[in-house]
Amino acid sequence: MIASWLVKRMSRAAIEKVNEDDFSVDAALAGWADDCTYDHSSELGVEGTRIGKKAVGEWFDGWKKEFPKRKMIVKNICFSSWPLSIRNVCMIDW
Repeated sequence: MIASWLVKRMSRAAIEKVNEDDFSVDAALAGWADDCTYDHSSELGVEGTRIGKKAVGEWFDGWKKEFPKRKMIVKNICFSSWPLSIRNVCMIDW
């Protein structure tokens, strides 16, 4: 329960950083693991999977240039983790 609350709070804070006009990708990804996976879908056909913090950062750099003005509004956050598991899954609907 506490882990879920913390992850949801950290996720909302990261989205707020991304909403800034000139956000720092490194700051937004500060809490991400080096071997993270970013899987995203879109109605615009720009879906894909990025594996590794470096690849995710490069994708966000390009995304930031494509969409200099953006406002992401979090609709829902789902977090799942088994006790004593090293794998956490966080999904954000925005």
